[in-house]
Amino acid sequence: KCSQGEKDLLTQRKAKLCHPVGSWRGKKWKRLTKYQSYCCFKSKLSKIIQVQGRRQLGIDWGDQKSPDCRSLSLAEIRRIDFSKIDFSELYADIVGKVSTNLN
Repeated sequence: KCSQGEKDLLTQRKAKLCHPVGSWRGKKWKRLTKYQSYCCFKSKLSKIIQVQGRRQLGIDWGDQKSPDCRSLSLAEIRRIDFSKIDFSELYADIVGKVSTNLN
């Protein structure tokens, strides 16, 4: 009984396109329920740059109930030291796809 948005989120999370922002407890249908919020991106590259770039620049993700998933501005992207970005998650995907195609 999940909504389409919840199904889409699950798909994005399985593809590792989301960054967890926080969790909280709230009532839903008179029951205490745990909620989680995420910022999701269109590609792993954009997620990596957002997560690690925000860390470098000291930009937080906002409140867990209303996360700040905005794109980084061009000025902010220019301030990122890309030599300090760990792209290993992206490299692993590329190597996996290449080796699968070669077999």
